[in-house]
Amino acid sequence: MIVLTCFSKDFFTSLIKDNLLHKNPEILEFFKNTLLNDSVYNLGDKEEFQKHFVNFIDKLKNDSTQKRTVDFLNFFLKNSKWHTISLKHESLKRLKNSFLDKNLDLDFFFVSEKEKREINENNIIDCRKIMASGNKILKEISKKSFQALEINIRKNQKYDDLIIRKEFNTFKKTFQKLATIASRIIICDRYIPDNLIFFDKRTKKIKDNNFKYDYHNTLKFFDDEIFSCSLDRENFECKIFSILSRNSKKQLDSTNVIKYKKELENFINILKKNKGYIHIKSDAFWKLWHRRYIFFFKNRDLDISKDNLVKFIDYDTGFDFIKKNPTDIAEYDFIPGHMQHYEQKLEGRLRELIDSKDFIAFQKSA
Repeated sequence: MIVLTCFSKDFFTSLIKDNLLHKNPEILEFFKNTLLNDSVYNLGDKEEFQKHFVNFIDKLKNDSTQKRTVDFLNFFLKNSKWHTISLKHESLKRLKNSFLDKNLDLDFFFVSEKEKREINENNIIDCRKIMASGNKILKEISKKSFQALEINIRKNQKYDDLIIRKEFNTFKKTFQKLATIASRIIICDRYIPDNLIFFDKRTKKIKDNNFKYDYHNTLKFFDDEIFSCSLDRENFECKIFSILSRNSKKQLDSTNVIKYKKELENFINILKKNKGYIHIKSDAFWKLWHRRYIFFFKNRDLDISKDNLVKFIDYDTGFDFIKKNPTDIAEYDFIPGHMQHYEQKLEGRLRELIDSKDFIAFQKSA
């Protein structure tokens, strides 16, 4: 769903000194296609690279043979999407170890030909490989960008059997990668309260729903395995938005509202390692939020614009896919959303939901 890349400084040095773009314009086209992809993020320090480029650009701008190089450096700085982290650029080995130390799953290293000879691995790309296999790499990037995920639950399947399946590991690694560059994750699922508890019409009391502990287990899994991957540990937070159903609104009275609130407080308190909030909104939003979404934002502030959004995922069935004792089969699909749809439809709807008055809200501090 996202592609994480890194460029060594020697990649750009060799690009300039060997004037590779003048000789091979297909390299420039390759990077234009790559950098304009909404799902591609470069890891490193953009300001450090800008300083590295300034002297080159000033020296090259009057050299007509280096026009493509100057165009590329300006295009790179303007269009590349960055997540700032400190890296060791002294050598490719040290640079690679920087990612290993941070448990980062990097998709592509772009390096010089000399560095490529030092560590010849599939995800280490030099200009020769771009010229030979550029279209193949672009197809791989596109495939990763629009990759849909699934979890298929089998009846009576043990949890230990679920987590070793390939599809589950793909799901887990993809969500961990998304969380890596996120400081805030927002989960919108209108059905959460009604899947934790329900109103028994016969006894007129609130009782546990059969899915309650599946929801608990799923949130605990995210707390342990997903949220904790964020590189912004100090500021990371999860916000959960749900909606008071009209049936619950009819049934709530001064007695059972205490139980209702307690169940929601217990749910958000499952978070032990990360800050979290749960907001239950008015039933007026019920028909507007039929679908379920998970939004990954780069910064924790109130900016929910497209520019701050890493990715959003449309998921069905429910936030209950970590089942310890499933009594039936279940299929869960996770579909990456399109930025244009977010900008035109969801951004305004999400802002309205966030800004509206809470019916109930609880906070959990890490």
